[in-house]
Amino acid sequence: MGYVPKFIHLDHAKCRRVCQCLSYTDSYIQQSAEAIFNTYKEDIEEGTSITFVARGTSGAMIAGAMLNELHNINPTTKTYILIVRKDSDTSAHCSS
Repeated sequence: MGYVPKFIHLDHAKCRRVCQCLSYTDSYIQQSAEAIFNTYKEDIEEGTSITFVARGTSGAMIAGAMLNELHNINPTTKTYILIVRKDSDTSAHCSS
C-alpha cells in the first residue's frame, strides 16, 4: 500500500493573531515549524514531502513562513503549498 498522509490542523485563532502581531509571529512560526519537524523527522529524512494546505491570504502567508522555517531547520526538506480558494470572494475579512 502507499504512503498514508498525516494531517495537522493549525489553530485558526492563533493563525489570525500571527498575522496581526509581528512580535508573536516569529515565535509561533518557529515553534510550530520545530514541532512539525520533530514530529515527522523520520519521514522528512526518508524524503517524504510536506504539503501545507492554506486558505486565504493569511493562510498563504503563514504557510510560506513556516515552510521557510522548515528549510532553515533542514534545507533538504521537500515542501509544497496548496492554496485553496473559494469560488467567490464574498466573505473577505478586509476590504483589500
